[in-house]
Amino acid sequence: MNKLNEMFFSQNSLEIFSKCRMKFKKRYIDGLLWHSREATENNHAEKGRMFHLLAYRYFMGLDDSFIDEKGEYADIKIWQDRLKNFITVNTKNTYYPEFELKFSEGEIRLQAKYDLIMIDADNRAVIYDWKVMEKPIKQKNVEKAFQTRVYMYMLAKAGDIIQGKPIKPENITMIYWQANYPDNPVKIGYSEEMFKQDEEFLKAEIEKVLNCDFGASGLKTTDEKVCRFCEFCSICNGFDTEEVIEDADGFELEWEGVEEVEF
Repeated sequence: MNKLNEMFFSQNSLEIFSKCRMKFKKRYIDGLLWHSREATENNHAEKGRMFHLLAYRYFMGLDDSFIDEKGEYADIKIWQDRLKNFITVNTKNTYYPEFELKFSEGEIRLQAKYDLIMIDADNRAVIYDWKVMEKPIKQKNVEKAFQTRVYMYMLAKAGDIIQGKPIKPENITMIYWQANYPDNPVKIGYSEEMFKQDEEFLKAEIEKVLNCDFGASGLKTTDEKVCRFCEFCSICNGFDTEEVIEDADGFELEWEGVEEVEF
């Protein structure tokens, strides 16, 4: 309980709790975290981190040249060029890549790391999130996703720390941009009504965590589809995720199974 009383909740931790309380317990209370053999052997996650780093350097005005244009990571150069075509840096706007934001109000403690926040001269903000998944994402799958709700709510609630001025919900937009589908960004608007709905939703979700008896039985999910993407699957169920992960179909499962990329 001491850990929970001090914990800042991310979209990922709230998502995990909603799907499997046992996984939440193992990760955030017991402090266990490891990746499956499949995750460590393929280089997809590494490519994601490298792409995020190059995007960060691009929006910071730093050298973002990439030397391995024809080697194993040649696709990163393609992603990089696509991103530059999608967003041309405008000196009238201010860019905050890899920006971390924390907010605390009573028991409501939230944190988020944004791939990019762009604020224009009229204090309108766009949240960008880079995705390097192989399947295209769909509007309906992300509109009510934890990531969307946490990111947009937090910027409306605590975005004044960025430039000293609050950002109205109606002036916030979130764009999911996929490197493999550069011409099909998923754009989501925001409003005061959505902000209030998200506030009530997130308060309720955090209260569920704080009121959960993690010593009780029955914490493990009964949904095998959720187990398929879990690093603790072999402990709880006796079979390894990599034996069944290739059978997973549909965007929803893939979305829930993908961790956020950090560098």
